[in-house]
Amino acid sequence: MGWLPPRAKRVRARHESATGDSADAALRRVLEALAIRAQ
Repeated sequence: MGWLPPRAKRVRARHESATGDSADAALRRVLEALAIRAQ
């Protein structure tokens, strides 16, 4: 994820510390939900 601008990295780090969940896991859940709805 080195292509993210510094501000996005800070936002993601704050999100991870606030939720205890990784942004990658959250994105995966969104993609899975979209895939299920598309079926």
